Amino acid sequence: MIHAAANQYDDIEGKSIADLGIGCGVLSIGCCLMGASSILGCDIDSDALRQANSNMNDLNDTIDLVQIDVSQMKIRHGLVDTV
Repeated sequence: MIHAAANQYDDIEGKSIADLGIGCGVLSIGCCLMGASSILGCDIDSDALRQANSNMNDLNDTIDLVQIDVSQMKIRHGLVDTV
């Protein structure tokens, strides 16, 4: 999925990404490795956020984690490039 978003649609490299329901962080990590400029990882589950943080190691400068119910979020137009 990330490969297609990056190579077919040019939606990853240099883009700001919102990963809604980050889980263990695999999609955010993939986006980071594919050149995303910034990533906002959101999840309601604190255990999932701890696991994502643990899996990120040195990538934490690019990925910000937020505990939130995504159904309560309001993402303004232009705040992120890719969800």
